[in-house]
Amino acid sequence: MSQKKPRVLAIPFPAQGHVKPLLFFCHKLAQNGFRVTFVYNEFDHKQILSAMKDVDHERNKAENNIEFVSVPDGLSPEDRADGVGNVCQAVLDTLPAELEKLIRSRDQNDKIRCVVVDFYLGCAMKVATKMGIPGAIFCPSSAVVLSHTLNMPNLIRDGIVDQYGSATKKQIIQLSPNMPSMDTSKLPWKVEDLAQQKAAFEIYLEACNGFEAAKWCMCNTTYDIEHVALSLHPKLVPIGPLLADKASSPLDISGSQFWVEDTSCLNWLDQHKSRSVIYLAFGSFTSLEQHQFLELARGLELTGRPFLWVVRPGFISNKELDPYELLGGNNDFRKIVTWAPQQKVLKHPSIACFVSHCGWNSTMEGLNNGVPFLCWPYFADQFLDKDYICDFWKVGMEFVPNENGIITAIAKKIIRMISTRKQRVMVVPCPAQGHVKPLVLFSHKLAQHGFRITFVYTDFDHNRISSAKKDDEDDDNTNNIEFVSIPDGLRPEDDRGDLGNLCKANLETIPAELEKLITTINGSSNNHDNNISCLVSDVYLGCAMEVATKLGIKGAVFCPSSAALLVHARYIPNMVSQGIMDESDGTSIHKQIIQLSPNMPSINTEKFPWTIDGSTKQKRLFQVYFKACQASEIAEWCLCNTTYDIESSALSLNPKFLSIGPLMANQANNNSSDIPGSQFWAEDSSCLNWLDQQKPCSIYIAFGSLTIHDNTQILELARGLELIGKPFLWVVRPGFVSGDLGHEFDPLRILGNNNFGKLVSWAPQQKVLSHPSIACFVSHCGWNSTIEGLSNGVPFLCWPYFGDQFLDKAYICDVWKVGIELEPSESGIILSQEIEIKVNKLLGDEEIRKKSIQLKEMILKNIAKDGQSSKNMDKFIKWLEET
Repeated sequence: MSQKKPRVLAIPFPAQGHVKPLLFFCHKLAQNGFRVTFVYNEFDHKQILSAMKDVDHERNKAENNIEFVSVPDGLSPEDRADGVGNVCQAVLDTLPAELEKLIRSRDQNDKIRCVVVDFYLGCAMKVATKMGIPGAIFCPSSAVVLSHTLNMPNLIRDGIVDQYGSATKKQIIQLSPNMPSMDTSKLPWKVEDLAQQKAAFEIYLEACNGFEAAKWCMCNTTYDIEHVALSLHPKLVPIGPLLADKASSPLDISGSQFWVEDTSCLNWLDQHKSRSVIYLAFGSFTSLEQHQFLELARGLELTGRPFLWVVRPGFISNKELDPYELLGGNNDFRKIVTWAPQQKVLKHPSIACFVSHCGWNSTMEGLNNGVPFLCWPYFADQFLDKDYICDFWKVGMEFVPNENGIITAIAKKIIRMISTRKQRVMVVPCPAQGHVKPLVLFSHKLAQHGFRITFVYTDFDHNRISSAKKDDEDDDNTNNIEFVSIPDGLRPEDDRGDLGNLCKANLETIPAELEKLITTINGSSNNHDNNISCLVSDVYLGCAMEVATKLGIKGAVFCPSSAALLVHARYIPNMVSQGIMDESDGTSIHKQIIQLSPNMPSINTEKFPWTIDGSTKQKRLFQVYFKACQASEIAEWCLCNTTYDIESSALSLNPKFLSIGPLMANQANNNSSDIPGSQFWAEDSSCLNWLDQQKPCSIYIAFGSLTIHDNTQILELARGLELIGKPFLWVVRPGFVSGDLGHEFDPLRILGNNNFGKLVSWAPQQKVLSHPSIACFVSHCGWNSTIEGLSNGVPFLCWPYFGDQFLDKAYICDVWKVGIELEPSESGIILSQEIEIKVNKLLGDEEIRKKSIQLKEMILKNIAKDGQSSKNMDKFIKWLEET
């Protein structure tokens, strides 16, 4: 028999907003085989049992590995109703002894081996320390609240607060310019009664002590939304949001609700149009005076919108008042419930906005479902959460009270919120990995600004991406992005590496399919807010821009290549008129070097980007570039995945060009590979652990998604790597090698017994290039790889294959001087000796290394908050909003 996993004791602060996320966390532990003892106080336990009266508790315990127990809290019902300070004092006076008694009462064969304690129960962590039990903290609030709490000793030392926790002077406390500051007039522990405030203040002080004693502090948040606060303390581990609404998750977990959820509201919501309903909920503690309650009710009536309002017991300070009677009961226009299944409500398509007290659970649930907020903070951490929502994430607006402390003009604010819902944008990439990836990243940028995105793959690519998804990735609308697909005109078994056939099929099929999709979307709803109002097309799918023009939809093109390539494509009519090329297929009439600007790379007419073997194939590819030229003329903007500093000459040639990149480097945590929907193959992250073991002289080899080498060339590369004798990571994707290598190409022989090499089928390239062990990048010089290498300061060994890669190579070697080129032999093969010589030369070139770092710093400056790329992105977003 396998050994049972240890028993964990979990104890929340006695409040709905603390119990719920900690219980979700415990279900996560139980799903991994741990046995959990979850501790309520007796009052909360009775309230929860009443709310879950239909649940078979013994069966629930057996199935979920969780047992529920309770301890006294030392309060009478009257004391409990008299304020949060009384609850805090009771926790301090009663809980430690009761908790110790409970732990000691356990059977010797089923002892508590670890405790997980609510951050605000520092006194419980003291008990664990006293009894020699390892402990961890669980923080149910934001990491920024935790950070300000841990700063309390400094506030006391500096005389900013007194022994009661009262502010001695009005002051703004800012721990970092990139996270919400705390106003001393709105301290989280502030309550009206001074004695109760002192008890609450003591709870926060104990939280500081508990944090110091704990091994870990798990936060119900994510790195992307709170990376600044999380970086302040190495103990903090983001594990949220624990509110994610997945079929396999315990969203309807028994024991997490103090009141019975009224699910009839879901049926009521089903009767309403998309984005028409106002949802109001103020958590488990907030209470309003009668006149404020009535002012809010009048404001709702004035909006003329249907609303769903959670009015729990005790929400109106005058408990004798009946909210149903005050509001006139339920009807088609309004629905009042005592408690709602909030996650299900917020994900319902009828919800337009969320009027919230900004408790952290509600904040995370609203964010998780992409619902805009109207903020009505009441006390404690809610003011900091409001700052996040309004000032940092910019996903909501604040209600501002008048001079009497009453919030008025409610209808006006709600109507303004609903009317500012961002429009729907359709994004269409060319069906290739190097085009899909940057456009997915761009779409996430728009979605972060509130725009709703419809991202269009081809059916074939959609299936590939779905197959490459990680198990925990969702294909849903959590990030305001929906993924759809259309046919590409080819059969599943057709070779999409045949660019001639792919281009022909796309040009013949995609325009009609795209028009059909847009017409269906725009004709399926009476709500014009759901219509496609703008189309952003890959510039190399120019036929999509023609569809937008035909349907009267405003449009912009996105250039996933260098701006220099697009400038040369726009020069096609001039080259035809000057007799440089044939107008039918783009074949050069005579050899010539074309340079449009002294500070731009030149282009050899023998290596035009559309030059490929086979006249028919080339003709079809040339049509793609010709259509790109036309699309860039039609579009109002051309968004370029580049920066002004590295392509100033090319960008200055056309006022429509906006540099907004590199989009590979300006994601949170600097890792584009973490963005769902952008990869055709599953990334093998085991290579990162392998790199951790290597010295900072490793070689990274990757040739993109289209490059193909034959047996002879692959073996020369393998022999070259053996000759160099340095660690290497080599991406050998499916289809990279043409023909049958037989027994000659044996990865084990290449790797050798010393394990100095690693092969993977696809790599998380941004993470690889940012790894300190990487010394150089052997690359095909595709534009994504180029800017990823530049963004991480990695020198290049250039091995261009076709298309724009020769132009990018010229940038790298001749303009930026951050790499050198591999030269083929007379037979057209790059020999192993050439590879050995050039790698060693590159690794020893300090000037190239220095320039690579300088270029990296220049790029990072461009994508910083006030950098040129960020300003240009803001300019485009403003255009979207105003037109």
